[in-house]
Amino acid sequence: MTAVNAIRAVLLAQTNQNASPAPPPANVGGGGAPAAAPQSQFIVARQVTQQVKVYDPNDPTHQTYVTVNQVTGLVMENQVTGQSWNWNATSNLPGSGGQ
Repeated sequence: MTAVNAIRAVLLAQTNQNASPAPPPANVGGGGAPAAAPQSQFIVARQVTQQVKVYDPNDPTHQTYVTVNQVTGLVMENQVTGQSWNWNATSNLPGSGGQ
């Protein structure tokens, strides 16, 4: 366990990270516990993706890449009201052929 803690300390020092977590923010304004954030009722009703190759910019041969599924369209729907909204990616996304 001592070796693990030593490795952790070295990694934290090399990456300029603090070993202890940041304290939670103070309750500004006082008055007890903060109110819980309202939960969204929207869910993903439909998602459109396309496969895109993302190349390593540090590879001079330009042969190193990963293939990712890029979201190009999204329909979100409110479970309570039935309201929905659509989002479509612009044509300047990587792999879309735009500029």
